[in-house]
Order: sequence, then C-alpha cells, then structure tokens
Amino acid sequence: MRKQVRFLLVLLAILLAGSSGCGEPKGQLSGKIYDDTTKELVTGSVVVTLTGETSITVTNGQYQFIDVPAGEKTLMIQAEGYKTYTASVHIKADQTITKDVHLVQGTDSPGLVFSIAEALVPGVTSFPTGTNDSTTCAEVNYPYYVAKYQVTYELWKRIYDWATSDDRGVGQYHFQNAGQMGGSREPGPKTDQHPVTTINWRDAMVWCNALTEYYNDQNTTNLACVYTYEGQIVRDSRDENVSVCDNVIAENANGFRLPTSMEWELAGRFRGNDSTNTVDGFSNPYFTKGNSASGATGSYTDADATDAVGWHSDNSGDSTHPVGEKEANTLGIYDMSGNVWEWCFASNPGPLGTYRVMRGGSWFNASNYQRIGYMQNTYPQNAHGYNGFRPVRTKS
Repeated sequence: MRKQVRFLLVLLAILLAGSSGCGEPKGQLSGKIYDDTTKELVTGSVVVTLTGETSITVTNGQYQFIDVPAGEKTLMIQAEGYKTYTASVHIKADQTITKDVHLVQGTDSPGLVFSIAEALVPGVTSFPTGTNDSTTCAEVNYPYYVAKYQVTYELWKRIYDWATSDDRGVGQYHFQNAGQMGGSREPGPKTDQHPVTTINWRDAMVWCNALTEYYNDQNTTNLACVYTYEGQIVRDSRDENVSVCDNVIAENANGFRLPTSMEWELAGRFRGNDSTNTVDGFSNPYFTKGNSASGATGSYTDADATDAVGWHSDNSGDSTHPVGEKEANTLGIYDMSGNVWEWCFASNPGPLGTYRVMRGGSWFNASNYQRIGYMQNTYPQNAHGYNGFRPVRTKS
C-alpha cells in the first residue's frame, strides 16, 4: 500500500511540474517615470494602471508589472500636476518590456468632445540628420505635438464630410481627391482604420485647416488655422486653386498642420534616455541612427529590427495595414516608418515645378526607404495608394 501511495505522489508531482509551463503566456513591464521638463524622476505619488491588472501607486519614479498576460495593453499614468499619460504597449511572452515615460506638466483639458491622440516632442538644441548622420539641425528648438497615428480613413472621412457639407455656406471646403481606404496592389478587404491614401499634398494641407475648424466647432476652442492666402483661410485643394495652394502662407498659429521635414525627422529619431542604436556624440536625449527605421533597434538591413516597427514591401503582403499594429517609437508614435509615406510641408525645386517632401517609406517600398534620415521628393499633385500623412501642431 505504501508503495502505491508513494507512486501516486511521485506521479502527481510530475504532472504538476509538467503543467507549470502550459498556462497562459506571460511577460513583464517596467519603466521609469520622468518629468518631461526637468528630466528628473517623478517621486511624488503616481498611479499606474495597466489593462487587466490592479492599479499600483509608486513614489520612487519606477513601476513594474510581473506575470502580465501577453498581448496589447493600455498603460495609463496619473500624477498630481501632470497631464494623464496613456500609451499602448505590447506584452511579449517570457520577455520584460521596458517603457520609460515622460509626464507633461499641466492638467487634462476639461470637456473635450473631440480629440486625437498626440505625442509631445520636446525641442532640442540640435540633432543629427540624414541617412549617414553627417549633418545636424538646430532649428527645431521648440516643443510641438505630433499625431500618434497616421490619419485613418475614418478620421479623414469624418472631417471631410463635415467640411464639405453645404450647411457650411461660405466656409465650405472643396477637395481635389476624396481619399480612399488604404491601398494595395490588388483589390482586397480594408477597414476604416487603414490610413487614408490617394490624397495629394494640397488635400492634406487643406484638410489640416478643416481639422482645426472641426476641433474648434466640437470643443468650443479657438485654435487658429495655419494655412492662409492673402489673409483668408485656404479651404479649396482643387486643381483650379493650385496657384493659391502652392503659395500659401504657413502662419505661426496653433492649429493643425503638416510637419516640416525636420520636425518629422526629430519626432522619428528622438529616443530620450535609451541609447540603443543611437548616434555617437549625442546623449540625453539620444537619437536613432539615420540608417534605421523609427524606433528600430538596428539598421534597415536588420530584418527583425525593421519588421518590428514598420510595414514595407517584404512584410506587408502588398497592402496597407490598420494603423498602430507595429511597435511604437520612444515617443509612442506608430508607423513613422512604413505603411504609407507622409507628406511634409517642406519644398524643394524640381525640373517641372516645386517638389514637396515625403518621409517614412510605405508598404509598397523596400525597407531602405524606411530609413529615418531618408527624404523623398515628389510633386504636390501626386496622389497614390501609398501616400498619407499625420498632422502636428505647435504647443501653445
């Protein structure tokens, strides 16, 4: 009888040991919490919440979640005197994900009916530019907000329908292109969470004015439209209004707009206190190397590093994808490299007229076009299934 009991106990122990690795895959998340202005740890009472986990309160500027089920989660951090921080994080099985956070001083805007997810890019004294990091830029020494996601078709259409309504009277908008839901080599299923495509530079620029007016209409705010001509807000991107669109004045206003080429590159390169795959000679903040995709841990020739952050011709299946499916960069900005090219306001001379700058590469192009230091010139009337954009706005 004793032998039978002993045998059963051994068998039970074996079964329990074998089952310990068969549960739900789990990982860990940890990081430090900094003041975005002072760059010092926030040592007051900070409440940290992660989807599906019990909220924790920390006072040493550091947080940690262990045994977190793998998958996409929402991280939220709240502290008195700071704006609420939210970001999506992807927990990976048997890995520790490090996510440092920079809290912005201030309070959450009350009563906003409509908003878009934005990341604050801190101004810097200088940063490296170009694919080989051989030049520096010192002109982006001010803070500004960048949309965390490329403009989806859902957001484009929402603003487009409101702006082009006959109810707007003299304030009605007109666009050369109506936009489409994503893009691909062959017709296939898309959702309104794919980036809007088949819009040209003029459409994107005018839509930013419409976004500003819609934002004000919904929230009773008073952001000022950026793009004007002879003192009038530009609301028409059609071909018959080319002379106006191509000669707009970009006012120093706080409304939504296209980024300058250097604003785009800084938002793509900024790496905070993370020195992974960064340019020598710069520290706190560090900047991603120009031969790499935004947020990547290696150059564009490192397939794993590039695939983790962007869609390109080798991994896209010849199509756009819903925004935000790849890993974000340090600032929490998604798809800065890949999915669709992004229009910038910057211009360069071309043989048949003025070029406008595009950044980031797309699902249609090879991974070398996703290098954060690479700049593409194209004509402002071009509208393709791999062209999109994201708005920015100057911090008031």
